Amino acid sequence: MTINERNQLRKNAGLPLLDAEAEQARLAVVQQDAAFERYFLDQRDRVAHLWADRRQGWLARAAIWADAKRRLRREFEAMRASGTGDPITE
Repeated sequence: MTINERNQLRKNAGLPLLDAEAEQARLAVVQQDAAFERYFLDQRDRVAHLWADRRQGWLARAAIWADAKRRLRREFEAMRASGTGDPITE
């Protein structure tokens, strides 16, 4: 459903209309976040061993997982910024 269609529904319901520019920007962020999550799932096997050691406590493994995800996010952003292609479709 487009922003204009959503605004028409909102208008008919007596609700305030969406700011089209702000909504487009929000949707772009949502789409990029979704693309990263797909990339993370695709690349997870590369880094899962880092937090798999059961001798470490839950909190330590969660911190390692968060760091691995942050590193993959930087990798993902760099690939997109460099124009080497969409890391999801390559």
